[in-house]
Amino acid sequence: MKTIKKICSQIINSVLTIIGFGGRVAIVLIPIFCVAFLFFDDVGHCLDSGGVWDYDQKICRSDCLTWKKEYGGCIKLTPEQEACYQNNRYSLSKTTCIDTEQLFIICHNNNKAWNLDKQECMFEFTLQNCNKLSGNWLYPAGCNLNK
Repeated sequence: MKTIKKICSQIINSVLTIIGFGGRVAIVLIPIFCVAFLFFDDVGHCLDSGGVWDYDQKICRSDCLTWKKEYGGCIKLTPEQEACYQNNRYSLSKTTCIDTEQLFIICHNNNKAWNLDKQECMFEFTLQNCNKLSGNWLYPAGCNLNK
């Protein structure tokens, strides 16, 4: 056992001698950085746990389908959809909780335009785009107020 300990000690000393003082600092700092990254990587932890990171409030959210600045932030879920996501957070696809009818509800609740032909939500929609899209669209109630 002393032989293995002596060999390991010699190898470490040789490596430290080769890489010099800067290497010693790196050998100390690299593990500290790795541990800090594991404990303070809030975004990664949030996404790994099935949440959505809110980049404005810097918090992990469970009440959003997605979060993008061009969508106006959080695309909110209903409490029922949020509960479904929490119950299925480890499934490969969260689409288990969202069918076309549920997607329409999310779209409507977030004041987004719904394409009636494709049965899709335009999450990038803003009220400045009211009645300007080509095709067959159902606009949010806010568009009627702008007339």
